[in-house]
Amino acid sequence: MNKKYSKQNHIKYSVIIPIPTLEPLIQSYRFKYNFFAKKGIPTHITFLYLFSQSLFLKNKELIIKLLNYLPTFFKNKKLIINDFYQNPQMFALDFNKKSSDFIHKIQMKVASYLNLNLANYENPTKRPHITLFTKRGNSNGFKNIPQIKKELTPSLPLTISFDRIWLLEIDIKRDIPTLIYEVKF
Repeated sequence: MNKKYSKQNHIKYSVIIPIPTLEPLIQSYRFKYNFFAKKGIPTHITFLYLFSQSLFLKNKELIIKLLNYLPTFFKNKKLIINDFYQNPQMFALDFNKKSSDFIHKIQMKVASYLNLNLANYENPTKRPHITLFTKRGNSNGFKNIPQIKKELTPSLPLTISFDRIWLLEIDIKRDIPTLIYEVKF
């Protein structure tokens, strides 16, 4: 079998924090321009970026334990979205510094426990945010950023909270995300 396309190489895992309270505000943009929204992934913060199946299988018990512990930090926590973030690959809602630093600190601790590449979490383009769309989706969204900002700015700042964390298994060859574990709090 071609190693490039073996099942182990195209199955990845990610941890996201769904934020359904934002759906009414940004759902129309996400469904129009966001690739994963069309695949059933709700508005979210990506907490742990893609990691390998071998890492997941090796650390499954620890990952589940960490996911079950995360509500200790996030339960009843109010986070503030107060701006937009844009780079050549994406357009997102951005947290204020205090909220971003809070999420980032927890991300770094969890990523460190799992021996994930911490450079991924230090990359400023991957700081905590809520992606509206990326180049991977309908790139027409980038042409509409001024109008989207105009429409969303009156809603800022936003105070959000959340009540669940998801572990996703993602078949990156076929672009199929599957919810495999959920922690509600």
